Amino acid sequence: KNLVAVVWVDDVLFFSRNDKKIDEMISSLRVDFELTEEGTVESFLGLTIIHHEDGSIEFLQTGLIDRVILECGLSDCNPTETPALKQALGPDGSPRVKAWNYASVVGMLLYIAGNSRPDIAFAVHQVARFTHNPTNKHEQAVTMIVRYLKGTRDRGLVYKPSNESRLDAYCDAAFAGLYGVEDDADPISVKSRSGFVMMYDGCPVVWKSKLQSLIALSTLEAEYISLSQCMR
Repeated sequence: KNLVAVVWVDDVLFFSRNDKKIDEMISSLRVDFELTEEGTVESFLGLTIIHHEDGSIEFLQTGLIDRVILECGLSDCNPTETPALKQALGPDGSPRVKAWNYASVVGMLLYIAGNSRPDIAFAVHQVARFTHNPTNKHEQAVTMIVRYLKGTRDRGLVYKPSNESRLDAYCDAAFAGLYGVEDDADPISVKSRSGFVMMYDGCPVVWKSKLQSLIALSTLEAEYISLSQCMR
């Protein structure tokens, strides 16, 4: 009661409006466990957490972004202003030419997109679709994301709760965006894409960019499917 514990393997974060509640919980756990107390949270699972004087909290993943940049050998590259091209990404292309591990890099990008950088969610989901058989085109798409991250490595989500206890949801859809890109005989070529973000107290808590499982027959249907996915 009056306390929240977030547990990830052997790391735990305690939240309470009363410091005494946290102290009591830690004291009770020390009876059975050896604990290392880190004090005020400044980082957790690769997330750097910055508390600003105006009460806002910023999430950064600069360390992991630097690791991705180094992994791809792009330390000296020029940044890009966007993480993806306007055209959808299809399955074809010439063989890869780079030596870095595609699945490993995409895995790190998924972790970044899911925790502090919703701005790359669409671009990362596109390249993640081809982890089983990436081509040079997909490799170039990953490179573009990494170049974008290099130029924005010190940016992240800023949470500044409004204290309204209000839940807002925003969704959209792109109708049959893979038509003419994927094989016309493959049903995936006419699948639409959903995008949504859910905000609590003005802070983003859930966001997603993904292909719809159903095949919409109109832009209106695509919008309704996106709305349904978001609400669920």
